[in-house]
Amino acid sequence: MQFVFKKKLGEMPRIKDQLSFVEKIEEFPSMPSVVLPLMAKLNDPYTSVREIEKLINMDPGLVSYVLKLTNSLLFGLLEEVYSISRAIILLGMSNLKSMISSYSIRLLCKVITHQHVQEYLWSHSLSVAVFSKVMAEKLLGQKQPHVYVFGLLHDIGKIVLYIHQPQNFEETIELGVSRNMDFVSAEKQIFGFSHIEAGYLMVDKLRFTRKMKEVILYHHDPEYGPTSEQMHWIVGFANEMSHNIYDNKRIQLEKYMAKFRFSDDAFADLIQLAQKQVEQYKSLL
Repeated sequence: MQFVFKKKLGEMPRIKDQLSFVEKIEEFPSMPSVVLPLMAKLNDPYTSVREIEKLINMDPGLVSYVLKLTNSLLFGLLEEVYSISRAIILLGMSNLKSMISSYSIRLLCKVITHQHVQEYLWSHSLSVAVFSKVMAEKLLGQKQPHVYVFGLLHDIGKIVLYIHQPQNFEETIELGVSRNMDFVSAEKQIFGFSHIEAGYLMVDKLRFTRKMKEVILYHHDPEYGPTSEQMHWIVGFANEMSHNIYDNKRIQLEKYMAKFRFSDDAFADLIQLAQKQVEQYKSLL
């Protein structure tokens, strides 16, 4: 994937106040007003099915999306699901959160007017989500639907940066590509902070769990995260593998291979399975 911007680097105003910056989250254009409160409710353990159903039913597009995916994912039911409350019960809150997160990120990406950036951010977010889910299931030996959300949202700070300051974001890509600068450093040079801080503040606003915040903070440098947790390592590895496979980016696998103790054969099988599932998810979403 190559980004080409013809404009020269300009003197764009830098944003110093991160909190003020993220206060504009509610101003996302084309984002249904129900999505952000719905995500907050899904992260509240005391939320009832009725509350979730009421919010989903406020957006016809979301209703259609949830029912379509429910019937696709639960193919083989004796009868088609037409009720949101029934869909919620069948899916469970964790799977529903994954679906709503996918819906939200896809809509946010569609707001991005630069076609290459839009498709890149969506494809990368989806592949990291699927890679994370597959890897967690292999390593932990059980279904891990919440890890999909961790992977999907790991770069949400980039979408926040682009939507509110598209010219500045394009300059960070220019710096990264033309000057071979890593994107976190380029973002800090242009914005005054990076997508890591922007993403952390957004998921904090949405009342996500501590683990989600740790994934945002440490997915580039998992060795600095809490030693008792693995999620930031899993998403960090998924992020690296996605860049390697789809962006042809050279990465250092040693620290991840040592961390997870993969054999060469097990690693190859994992990647093959993850790539297959990425294509399946793309066909659904």
